[in-house]
Amino acid sequence: MNILVTGASGSFGTYLKEEWRNNSKIFFASRNNNFLPNHVTLNPYDSKQWERLILENNISIIVHNAAHTQIWGKWNEFESTNIQMMKTLTSVVKNMPHVKIVFLSTPSIYHYANTPFVTEDFYPIKFPNFYAKSKFMAENILINSGIPFIIFRPRAIVGRTDNTLLPRLMETYHAGKLRIIGNGNNIADFTSMKNLQLAIELAINAPEVAWNHIYNITNGDPANIYIIINSLLEAFSLNPVSRKVPVKLAKFVAIFSEVSSKIQQKEPLISRYQIELLSQNFTLDIGKSIELLKYKPIQSNAAMIQELIQANKIKFKI
Repeated sequence: MNILVTGASGSFGTYLKEEWRNNSKIFFASRNNNFLPNHVTLNPYDSKQWERLILENNISIIVHNAAHTQIWGKWNEFESTNIQMMKTLTSVVKNMPHVKIVFLSTPSIYHYANTPFVTEDFYPIKFPNFYAKSKFMAENILINSGIPFIIFRPRAIVGRTDNTLLPRLMETYHAGKLRIIGNGNNIADFTSMKNLQLAIELAINAPEVAWNHIYNITNGDPANIYIIINSLLEAFSLNPVSRKVPVKLAKFVAIFSEVSSKIQQKEPLISRYQIELLSQNFTLDIGKSIELLKYKPIQSNAAMIQELIQANKIKFKI
């Protein structure tokens, strides 16, 4: 069984390359050639190239990780990458009955669920941003294609190759704009890259009964967001965040930031979506993945954060 992983140059794709680099049956694809063994350059909109790549390498499972993951931007940026890429991929694979797809989606789809431990059957009637909307649309393209699939919605992916969470945290901290939004008691789930890797490995080897399902993936250990944030700050010899800002005031500031960013055509330093993430509870039910995939998290929140800290010691000068 040979496997193709897309999005090999992103945070999680880089992690998987490091973990699976000695497995000759796994191929990695991205738009840029890293000149590494089993790494291929791919134009994700070229159906002939997809077909040739799959057939020549005898691919049985595609782990579709590639995406435009920004939380801010124009619709055409998300549509062209997250939706059109899925359309191209499924148009090719639907003629290859031996190929299955494991798709990494997002729990941002649940943003307005307003309930603890959200289950996979929640159906959104609105989305917090174009990223969530485009991912949901891509999910439905795959589901309706007739191709055997497993869809993962991993919550807040964190790991040693992260290039988003820690840099953004440090940028906000050093700009003097990091605050506790609301009462600071909100609980949320996180997913370590190690646990997501495990989930993918379980999917690759899953029995037929586990296919054609959507699965939530987390560490199974909801935690206070600000305890996580302060543990990172303290590890880098920075003072923990303690100043609090009411949610309504923070959202007012975020609206001003969003309006300014549209005028200046750049991403806002803070958005209403981010304010909501920092002030609301956000937990997922992983019972389905435990039951059908036999998923059992192997890395804790504490170990996840420690791995992130160790990987960034030099970069942030501990």
